[in-house]
Formats: sequence, C-alpha cells, structure tokens
Amino acid sequence: MKDFELFSKPEESFVFEAVKDDFELLSETEEKFVFETVKKNPGWFLIGIGILITLVTPSFAFLQGLFYSGNIAYSVGQAIAPLIFSGAVVLCFQIGKSFRNNKSRLKIYFWTMVVGLFSSFIQFIRMISALG
Repeated sequence: MKDFELFSKPEESFVFEAVKDDFELLSETEEKFVFETVKKNPGWFLIGIGILITLVTPSFAFLQGLFYSGNIAYSVGQAIAPLIFSGAVVLCFQIGKSFRNNKSRLKIYFWTMVVGLFSSFIQFIRMISALG
C-alpha cells in the first residue's frame, strides 16, 4: 500500500486521506490546500528563464557553427542539437516518478541547456585561440 493516497467521494465535498492506515477527514478548504500543494507548476520566473535560455543556446550554437564551417546546413544542425539533446534528457528523467511534473521538467531542461551553452562557449573559445 502506498504511504500517501487521496480518495474523494463525488457526493460529498470531503476527502479521505490515508496515511499509513490512519484516516482523517478533511474539510473543503483543506482539500483545496492539499491539491494545490501536490500540483507543481513552474513559476513565471522559471518559465521566462527557460524561454530565454532556449533562444540563446541554439542562437549561439548556430553562430559557432557558422563561424567554424561557413556552411548554413551545418550551423542549423548545430542549433537544433541542444534542443534535441535537452528533450532526450528530459525524457530519460521521466522514469523517476518525482520528475513527472512541469516544474521538474523545466528545471531539467534549463540545466541541460545551460550545460549546452557552456559547451558551445568553450568550443567557440577554443576555435578563436586556435586561430590566433
């Protein structure tokens, strides 16, 4: 049996909470509190930073690829690679049950994109130092 389960009856506005075989009757306001705390949505700041890093990382990778080869197709591939890799990492994390909410997905995506940005930046610095 799970440690924490929520049961609700449709005819009543109460929720029964079973925690290790201890039953407790919750009122309607407590029910809303329980469901709001279980629901994990990312904040606007995290969403904004996620959008910003999504725009910056592929752009920088595109410019790095263009500077390296001069070929547009190679540069587009360089720009798409961080997006595909971040998506694959998020999908791999979906195995764990605690990572199956939007806030966790966005955090994993954000940190994977940050690592991709640093990787592109280091490659760019290496290319410039090799030229000079």
